[in-house]
Amino acid sequence: KFDVPLLQVALRIPVLAVQGTDDPYGTMAQIHEIDSRIYSPLETLVLDGVGHAPHREATDRTIAAITEFCARLKRMEEAEVELA
Repeated sequence: KFDVPLLQVALRIPVLAVQGTDDPYGTMAQIHEIDSRIYSPLETLVLDGVGHAPHREATDRTIAAITEFCARLKRMEEAEVELA
C-alpha cells in the first residue's frame, strides 16, 4: 500500500513537490503535510489550471522547474567544502 505520510517521514533529501490546482486526486493539503513531516528542504511548484499530470499538461513549466531544481542541487553539492 502506498502511504504518503509514511513515505514522507523517510525523506531526508531535498524535495520538489509539483501540484496542479485542478488535480482531482491531490491537494495542497498533501503538500502542507509533506512540509510538516520531512526533514529536508521542500520546494513547491503550484501550477494553476493543471490537473493530475503536470508533466503532460504543463510540460515546459514542469521540465523547467525540475531542471532548475537539479541545477541548484548540483551547485550546492559542488560548493560544499571538505571537512578537515
